[in-house]
Amino acid sequence: MLKRYPILLKISFALLLSFLALFASQDALKIVFAFGSVIIFALSFQRFRTLFIVLTTIFVFLPVLFLMPLSTIHTFDYAKPFYNPLLHSFMFERFFGGYHNFFPWKENDNPQKLYPDENLKAASDVHLYVNGLELDFSPNSTLISIPSNLITTREHNVLEISAPQGKRYGNYTYVVKIGTKSKYNSLVVHSNGTALKGNMSEKVNDMTIECNGLTLNGFLNAENIIINCNGVILSGEINASTVRIDANGLVAQLSLNGVQNFAMNCNSAIGSVSYLDEWSGTRFFSLKGNAGTFSVKIPQNAGRLETTTTGVLVKMVRY
Repeated sequence: MLKRYPILLKISFALLLSFLALFASQDALKIVFAFGSVIIFALSFQRFRTLFIVLTTIFVFLPVLFLMPLSTIHTFDYAKPFYNPLLHSFMFERFFGGYHNFFPWKENDNPQKLYPDENLKAASDVHLYVNGLELDFSPNSTLISIPSNLITTREHNVLEISAPQGKRYGNYTYVVKIGTKSKYNSLVVHSNGTALKGNMSEKVNDMTIECNGLTLNGFLNAENIIINCNGVILSGEINASTVRIDANGLVAQLSLNGVQNFAMNCNSAIGSVSYLDEWSGTRFFSLKGNAGTFSVKIPQNAGRLETTTTGVLVKMVRY
């Protein structure tokens, strides 16, 4: 019967792939099955096949790919203004979260927050390897405060802070407070989900953040900043000489002070940056991506800003 009705056959395969996407255990398989379902369903049309696939990719798959990494950081307190519970419930809990309401034996993905109860003397170089991290910069302190179950090693001028290994420790968010009244040569963060807040009083020479999802709501003060994350939400202010951001998805409402070279390489970017200071000579701004809209605000009496942009609609504004 199905051979006599090819359209019915294609729709049946599309529905089968849709069910496989819903119940696949890995996000990558979900996306592959879902995209395959869309293609097969589109082939059942006589016309507008390509248009249907293109529109579905732009308005469904690209937003989902952008929002997936951000779902790992919605539990941080100061990220909640950016968090839409209805969107999370529909997109992450139902599609990416594994149907917790229907399968109660699935592990709860809401992390437990652990607060500092131990103080450490600061070091010149601080490296953090923590899966779920809320990093709070304290401008009036010289100490580093951590939950006591984190593991610390100190060698010469390097302090390494890491989380215990094992599945039982993967469901925690560790709150770490770093006193920025001390002078740091480098601050390195490796994490799955990272939330940064607070103010940095002393300038760090080099700051590197590598993670799956990042939110910033505070004041970063560093000579050089490198951010390499999948999903990024930035607000607040950055005082630095050079800033480089590599991300899959970026949302920004950011103020810049003293930044000579600001470079972003993103799949999609939405938002704005505002230069707070004036300068003479030339500064550099680069934004390379595939989709999005972005605005760059420059003081009226500032010098030249040499811009390089591809793939993202960028609007320059003098204020």
